[in-house]
Amino acid sequence: MIVSRWLIVACVCVGGGMLAGCGAPAATSSKQPVEKARVMTRSADAAPTKLTLSDPCASRLHDLCGPLLYYLSRNYRLPETLDELRQMPGLEGVGEFVCPDTKQPYIYNPAGVVGPNVSQRAVVYDAEPTHRGHRWTIIIKEATPNAPFTAEVVAWPESRFPKAAPK
Repeated sequence: MIVSRWLIVACVCVGGGMLAGCGAPAATSSKQPVEKARVMTRSADAAPTKLTLSDPCASRLHDLCGPLLYYLSRNYRLPETLDELRQMPGLEGVGEFVCPDTKQPYIYNPAGVVGPNVSQRAVVYDAEPTHRGHRWTIIIKEATPNAPFTAEVVAWPESRFPKAAPK
């Protein structure tokens, strides 16, 4: 499958120098310079908050984008659990599924938490908003007739996540 190989190549090429994206880049002229992405978030009542690109949690989630897209391209669905990624040939070395800061496992929700755009959903995210009041997330963007599925790492404020029911 040429498309799935393109996704993996794009993730490797883009992932080497940019944190905020993994997937096929938008159609641009090859003569345009590539700018490094800035990871920015905005809460409803505050100016943008810059989170560092060297955050170990964001880096770990970014490393997980490629295997998720690879699995999706091979199986036409997301895995039931993240451990299924380790069963794919070539993905046995997928890293840990825990936040390096809090040591809490990431939450994996294949149905996803819907983002501000209904074509986006957070499928992997921090258990707690411990990164400056935000959770690092892997956002899957639905495929369209002109573009494949993409995955990117972004920081979402706690307000984007559903409140837990009282116990």
